[in-house]
Amino acid sequence: NKDGTLGIEKSDNATALDFVNTYGASDSGTFEGTKSVENWTGEELPTFTFQISEEGTNNTWSVSSDKTGKINYPTISYTQEDAGTHTYTVRETSTSSNGITVDTRDPYTVTVKVTDNKDGTLGIEKSDNATALDFVNTYEATGEVTFEGTKSVENWTGEELPTFTFSISEVVPDDSEGAEEGTTKEVPVGNASSDAAGKIDYPTISYEHNANKSDVGDHTYIVRETSTSGNGITVDTRDPYTVTVKVTDNKDGTLKVEPSSNATALDFVNTYEATGEVTFEGTKSVENWTGEELPTFTFSISEVVP
Repeated sequence: NKDGTLGIEKSDNATALDFVNTYGASDSGTFEGTKSVENWTGEELPTFTFQISEEGTNNTWSVSSDKTGKINYPTISYTQEDAGTHTYTVRETSTSSNGITVDTRDPYTVTVKVTDNKDGTLGIEKSDNATALDFVNTYEATGEVTFEGTKSVENWTGEELPTFTFSISEVVPDDSEGAEEGTTKEVPVGNASSDAAGKIDYPTISYEHNANKSDVGDHTYIVRETSTSGNGITVDTRDPYTVTVKVTDNKDGTLKVEPSSNATALDFVNTYEATGEVTFEGTKSVENWTGEELPTFTFSISEVVP
């Protein structure tokens, strides 16, 4: 400048020599849990559905469990922009059906704290329950059977039959104190009676499979007449009937009940006999007889039939 100073002229960009790098950090996390069904007898579980929703957002995920009960929770991805605490609600969306009652517990609340480690990674801290989001359903099944049979009386001439009585008992292992291994006993199940037409109204036998008892398996019953002979009727002296019933689980809330073939023909046949007698009366006289005693005379009786 000829005055002891220099004029310095810079290009326009000399005041904007900026460099912009990019930084990113990401990670992901998932939850864990199982679905179980109390009293379930099948090898494979049905499919159940679940929903995860994030508080304060529209983020939702729908998932299901597999045949072993493992719940396939989603993998949730995070970036450094997601730093902070996330709250999730986890609930079962299945409905009760086919003997299965869905878990009525309150939904789980799970928290995930996301922090930026400033090294391209994220710190993810999940609440303790995040690895135990388990749901337990219950299963129940029922079934029933009613035996059938008639009571008849040979030689009976009445329009209506008298009432006869019967009993049903189940043969079960004898678990009483001192009983020898392998011995059995009879446990009363119910009583029945016959009507005027001879139909025997056997009781309905119900079966259950639930948390308190399970009737799945084989059952043996003894059916006998408990009436006594009288009024000309002799009670059936046959051995009592033995009826077997096989109960299996249909896996749909019902039990399959398969009775032996004789369960619909538990018939009893009594016999009826009646006796009575009559004696005719009359005298023999001989007109003009002067003796003190009459001779002996003989007579015959015959029945007039078609």
